[in-house]
Amino acid sequence: MLSESEKYKKQEINIRKEEKAIISEKKNLSQEDYQKKVNLLRKKVSDLQKNKQTSFNNIAKSRSDSRAALFKAVNPIIKKYMEEKKINLVLDKKSVLMGDTNLEITNQVIEILNSQLPSLKLN
Repeated sequence: MLSESEKYKKQEINIRKEEKAIISEKKNLSQEDYQKKVNLLRKKVSDLQKNKQTSFNNIAKSRSDSRAALFKAVNPIIKKYMEEKKINLVLDKKSVLMGDTNLEITNQVIEILNSQLPSLKLN
């Protein structure tokens, strides 16, 4: 099965081929027929762009929803870990410039997550 981007790339290639065919037929077509084909091609391009944008927006929304569901499931586990270990603050690793590696709890939290939350159904 083709991914979304591959599917749209294939459609774009087909539209380019169709555009070249219309240009090559221009001399053999009446102005009216040529204009009809050009307008039809423009509509195809417009529809493709709309579908592509809608598809990518849906993917972005799905990712966002999945991330929110993950955080909703993970937060109580991290909170419980913090209470058990008497931890006052947990920071995102990306936000820390430098720190003591002994304070790193990522692997411990991942082990707990794997045991308590082996899978999470996402859309």
